Amino acid sequence: MLGETWGGDPAVTAAFLESAERSPDPDLRVAVLQWLTEHCAHLPKVRELLYRCALADHDPAVRDYALRWMAQWWPDHPNYAALFVTDPRAADAPEPERRAVMLQALAAGGHEAEFERQLAQEEDPWIRNLIRQIERLRTTPEAAAPAVFHGRLLTGLQRFLKARARAGSAG
Repeated sequence: MLGETWGGDPAVTAAFLESAERSPDPDLRVAVLQWLTEHCAHLPKVRELLYRCALADHDPAVRDYALRWMAQWWPDHPNYAALFVTDPRAADAPEPERRAVMLQALAAGGHEAEFERQLAQEEDPWIRNLIRQIERLRTTPEAAAPAVFHGRLLTGLQRFLKARARAGSAG
């Protein structure tokens, strides 16, 4: 409500920046980050906050939101590649889904050499297949529509079968 009413006020933006960084509620921090990225992404303070959140926020939801935003909208950040460098064999390696996001970000951000290096080291077949599919769609746009349709069809079918199984076990 405050953001909708007083969104252009620098004091409101400053309050949102502080809430996004200091609030103990991760859901509130994500909501504030979403508002900031929709209304103030052009401000250096907002971008630096997103970088800090992507790099080191203690909550995975906040970190993932900031990481995805950085991947999509700020590939020219001076430390962009550092956010997405990972060794899948390291003890502190991110979860497979997060590593896939990191690889996608490297490819989208124009860091092809680092992308190729990390993809070559990746041992998870799910990630390798996902990234190969994304690369295929990027390089052959005519394949995108059928692939999206196929993916949505499979997702819908999986949801239907799960719902049917739940209904069958309840009855």
